[in-house]
Amino acid sequence: MNILALKNIINSTRIFTAGKSIAKLWSSSLLSAGFAFLIQILLARYLQPESYGMFMSSLVLITSLVPLVGFGVHSYWLKAFGNEGWEAMGFVKSSFRFLTRSAFIGVVAIILWAFLGGHNSSTKLVLLILLPYLLGQTFLELVNAKFQLEERFTALAIWQLMPNLLRLVLLNLCFLLVDSFSGLLGVSFIYSSVSIVVCIYGYREMKKMLNGKFTLKGHIPKHTTLNFPKKYEKQTWEVIRLTWPFGLGSLFHLIYFQSDIILLRYLYGSSEAGIYSVAFTVITASLLLPSVIYQKFLLPKLHRWSHQNLDLFHRVYKKGNLLMLIMGSFAMAVVFLSADGLIHYLFGKTYTEAVFLLKILSLNIPILFVASSVGSVLVTQEHMSLKVKIMGVVALLNIVLNIIVLPKYGGLGAACTTVMSNLLLLSLYFYSAEKKVFNKHK
Repeated sequence: MNILALKNIINSTRIFTAGKSIAKLWSSSLLSAGFAFLIQILLARYLQPESYGMFMSSLVLITSLVPLVGFGVHSYWLKAFGNEGWEAMGFVKSSFRFLTRSAFIGVVAIILWAFLGGHNSSTKLVLLILLPYLLGQTFLELVNAKFQLEERFTALAIWQLMPNLLRLVLLNLCFLLVDSFSGLLGVSFIYSSVSIVVCIYGYREMKKMLNGKFTLKGHIPKHTTLNFPKKYEKQTWEVIRLTWPFGLGSLFHLIYFQSDIILLRYLYGSSEAGIYSVAFTVITASLLLPSVIYQKFLLPKLHRWSHQNLDLFHRVYKKGNLLMLIMGSFAMAVVFLSADGLIHYLFGKTYTEAVFLLKILSLNIPILFVASSVGSVLVTQEHMSLKVKIMGVVALLNIVLNIIVLPKYGGLGAACTTVMSNLLLLSLYFYSAEKKVFNKHK
């Protein structure tokens, strides 16, 4: 067997292995998104639009604080371990110190907002009951990062599947079997209960990592490198200095992608927020595939390739852009043409107004598919701060536009501002990637 044939076999094996890993993650993500979608259908059918909007706006509000807990530590781990290998263990203990302190601040912030935000008693209770959700999402992301670094894609697939599966099972049981089940508050308790389970398991996994008991893929085995001496441990302020772009990036993403639901709740009313949430749920489900490819599978590899193989890094970028454009356009056409059936059949005639909103929001799909590919290269090397600036500009524009148009146009205004914001985001991503990242390849 000649060398060329051997190389072809090796490359084919790598492609097959990568395909299997992506298939696992995509399948579990598809199931998880499917469960999340079914949960939203269940909630929309059992709760009135006002109660549904109240719950969703509270949930999105708490989700928006998740990036402030640890401020992007899990994302920075992917970059640090991808660039430095086992030496990045020096960040782990200080990361947990920072996580503990920022989690305390996040919990206090929610409690203060619940009591001082001028809410009615129901909204106040929902916000307080959902407090564990803040910590659960934090542990969910941390364990995601650990499994990605270990390339334990089966474990990652199961991990990202379980929370929504548990919520769906518990909600179905309660709605069908418990006559005295209190809709709004009961749903909040179920979300919190599942989050507590996530916290318990997540703590166990993080304790293993804290002790160095994990297998880092793509680097020299740890027994031939550092034994994690104390002199390599970093200070908490160093963690803050290095993670802030990732934390701000996540926060800005939530602002321009989900803040419409919160603003609709406070500027227009809970019922309008509920109707918009139904259309938004369909769009979120459609964005599953690029999320799996770029956030779950490729991200650790992109960090490595940006340092070790620039030609491969560039090829993945170019082919990814084209593939995402084709797939995103197809997904948009499917959602646009089936909007009436999706809303009426799945959510009921109560949410008929969401049909037109869904058709407008479907324009976001190809934009965000391509943005997933283009934006992924701006996470690597020293470009993250540039990506954060772009996201900050888009988030600011989104808030300003929403404040102007939501009081008058409600969900229609929110849908239009979302499309405009995402179009600006993609344009700035593409310009920056071409000029700052890949200019040397031209």
